[in-house]
Amino acid sequence: MREALLQNIAENKTLWLLVLVFAALTVFMIIKANKAVKRANAQKEEFKKRLDRMKMLKENYQELTVEKIKNDDSELLTAGIAANIQFNIEKAIDMNEAFELLNDDQKTIYALSWFYDEAKTSVRTFFREYSRPLTPYVLRAVETFAPKDVQKDVKRMFDIYDDENEGVSFFEEEVAELDKRILQNLDFDEMIKNANEYIRNNAEKFV
Repeated sequence: MREALLQNIAENKTLWLLVLVFAALTVFMIIKANKAVKRANAQKEEFKKRLDRMKMLKENYQELTVEKIKNDDSELLTAGIAANIQFNIEKAIDMNEAFELLNDDQKTIYALSWFYDEAKTSVRTFFREYSRPLTPYVLRAVETFAPKDVQKDVKRMFDIYDDENEGVSFFEEEVAELDKRILQNLDFDEMIKNANEYIRNNAEKFV
């Protein structure tokens, strides 16, 4: 029987090769589909977490007073202030105009919150996808709450992607190295810690 099978394979090499290729492709597609499902589930779970977080922030920070801010020792204070600003901006007919009406400290904390949420895996992607009027206040946040040794790199990344700096030249290798260096040197959590302290000490600017 074994000899007959071997003879059959020898006589139908092309057919058997196609069977093997099809089997391999089937396994590959199943693995790929499983990965896609896991990725989609992870994205849904992350989206749900964000919705739950926004709901919690809305409940806790929709109404602000100076006393409430000064007594808030939560690590979420910066996120809460930003959420409060977001709630108010969303009510406006023109959100950009509403943003411009904020004071500089409000704009800075709002921008920092976006930067914290979106840039921790790629600073270059953040500056590529976001623009003015938000990004100059991200730069201000870094200059206010981050160490000086990382500020120059963030400023360079900002300049590369800033719409008003069309004459800036750069190499792709430089951007990749810049992104890597910023992520290595910028402590996002420390920035938030510093921002939280600043907010408590200047509570009147955020009500």
